[in-house]
Amino acid sequence: GVDVNGQSQDCTPSYIACKNGHTECLSLLINHGAQLDEANNEGITPAYTACCNGHTECLSLLINHGAQLNKASNTGHTPAYMACQNGHVKILHLLIQHGADLSLADRHGTSPSHIASAFGRVKMLALIMKVNADLINQRDNQGRTPLLYARQSSQNGAAEWLIEHGAEEAGEPLEGAVYEAIKVLSQLI
Repeated sequence: GVDVNGQSQDCTPSYIACKNGHTECLSLLINHGAQLDEANNEGITPAYTACCNGHTECLSLLINHGAQLNKASNTGHTPAYMACQNGHVKILHLLIQHGADLSLADRHGTSPSHIASAFGRVKMLALIMKVNADLINQRDNQGRTPLLYARQSSQNGAAEWLIEHGAEEAGEPLEGAVYEAIKVLSQLI
């Protein structure tokens, strides 16, 4: 009789199972009616959490039971964005195989291709380009391209790869909160 969708401190049991990669627990919860797209106050779903933490088996289970793959957090970050930020290539590949929209961007217009460029994730850029070559020239809200993100983050390998594949550099350099957040995150990873 336990409520498999009950929230404690803004987390559902499915969220916690996905955060920790507990596939068997997640399966048990799903078999007893857990809601897979239930988001917490920050808009974070179990699928988003599995993508953040690189838990491929949890994500596969969620996909097999119909979880939404494009549901963004309150900041507009999608599961694909988080996979790119955290360097989870297998997760991004799985998202692509199941139709995730890689063009979706956050409230600043920063897309998975921008964040992959900022962190120098060439394998992820190659996957994104296979889905839609135009995404390597996607512009954020200020007109900045992934190549500018790569250059400003000193990701020379990513910048060279982007140039070799026809990327354009456009927009004014990043500054303010967006630039500082990317700088801090890239130092943590």
